[in-house]
Amino acid sequence: MFSKNGVVFAEGQTPLLSIRLADGRLLVTTQIRDDRGELIAEMKDNEWKHQPQPEIFDRNYTPDALEIKDKMGKVALQVASLGSTVAVAAVFHCKNGWTYMAGPIGGEGAAIEMRRPGQPLQSEIPPICDYPSDLHFGSCPGVERLRQMTLTMIPAIYRLYAPVNLCIGQ
Repeated sequence: MFSKNGVVFAEGQTPLLSIRLADGRLLVTTQIRDDRGELIAEMKDNEWKHQPQPEIFDRNYTPDALEIKDKMGKVALQVASLGSTVAVAAVFHCKNGWTYMAGPIGGEGAAIEMRRPGQPLQSEIPPICDYPSDLHFGSCPGVERLRQMTLTMIPAIYRLYAPVNLCIGQ
């Protein structure tokens, strides 16, 4: 990651998702919004700052992976360290009502999907962890699928020199 402070996605000058590695641990900082653009959860270096129930449905993690499901049980954020690569998939609901999904599609590749306010996403992020997390805590067997997908896709890896700026100009 060559982007400033590990910022992957941003909304203007506001970071939406930042990732860094420290002492071999994956540290995630993010803001998660509902479909109305209201802030429902905030995490800084893996520490939750705000999480009203039942907005976040479930979450599961290992030292090298984090996955969060929304209140509908769909994956809202997925981050996995694959060694020299970090796989990222996320759904972002912007303040302006637009929704973006960045992640794998059909196991064949990855894309960024954009939807106007009120339009549902056509794609979903496949989970990498087992649920419910209280019965399967720390079980994320799908990380290996991501690793294999990254090894077989051409081009599979893009160097990130600047954040992908979402949520602007609609």
